[in-house]
Amino acid sequence: MGYYSFFCAVGYSEDMAVKKEKLTLERCKEIALKNNPEIAALEFEKVAAQSRRDFTSGAVLPNLRLTGSYNHYLDAQRLIPARRNGEQGVFSQDIITGEMLLFIPLFTGGRLRYEIMASDLLVKTAENRLARSREELFFNLTSVFYSLLAQEKVIESLEFSQRNMAEHLKRIEEFIAFEKAAPVDKLRVEVRIADLNHRLVLAKNILEIQRRVLCNLMGIENERDIALEGTIETIAETEEFLKIEKGITGMSLKNRKDYQAALSSVYAQEKILNAALAARWPTISLMGSYEGRYQTGRNSQGTRKCQTVGGKPYLC
Repeated sequence: MGYYSFFCAVGYSEDMAVKKEKLTLERCKEIALKNNPEIAALEFEKVAAQSRRDFTSGAVLPNLRLTGSYNHYLDAQRLIPARRNGEQGVFSQDIITGEMLLFIPLFTGGRLRYEIMASDLLVKTAENRLARSREELFFNLTSVFYSLLAQEKVIESLEFSQRNMAEHLKRIEEFIAFEKAAPVDKLRVEVRIADLNHRLVLAKNILEIQRRVLCNLMGIENERDIALEGTIETIAETEEFLKIEKGITGMSLKNRKDYQAALSSVYAQEKILNAALAARWPTISLMGSYEGRYQTGRNSQGTRKCQTVGGKPYLC
């Protein structure tokens, strides 16, 4: 019960903070990066790609293994095979064996090298996809943010026009009372007021839709209490547009993160294909072992024996 109470208290305070504060564009971006599920998924994919790269790179390093076994025989067996005729040995029905093995790959036909290169390219692919998703998120968030600010101005303008038309309708009614205006003039004003009412309802619906889109991009629940803080700027005056405008002639596909991600993915598949083709080549590894065997029961002399086999380096 204590855990759930603590969790609810934290969630409530965070929602209240979002409701009360006026959200700037930078604050909206921070909330979106924290809560957006697509960004979180791509970050996990990048970490997974880095882990696979580390795992693949470790295949070229020496591999040390420790093995152990226990064998029980119906007839007593030698601890180690005889090396010459008439050699005395230790026999037992229960033998414990411990062995240390060392593997070093010497030649794999380029398979490991291509696998490492493919892993590096897949990491770059994941990083570029994450960067591109962030750019798209920031672009959509900025677009909706300024659209909301503009829509609020549109609603204020319509409400101002609605108040002016209501005052104008009162003056028309006074003119009609003094026979200085015709009833048709009042009808025209009422038609314009009805049109303003329709446009105001439509503008408020558009504002609500844009608010829901903004909350969805930020990964929070739709709240009517959130307020935005910012000014509408001409696109030519923004710093981002000025940077693009200065270097627009030199822009190319190399600056597109999605293109770089697709290109890295193609190169990675090429390296994976090369690694698969390298499987037809023989694999040469250096293997060394050091083994020891121990007699668990007592031999015919009533003593326990432990014999060491020694190292056995060989190529395989």
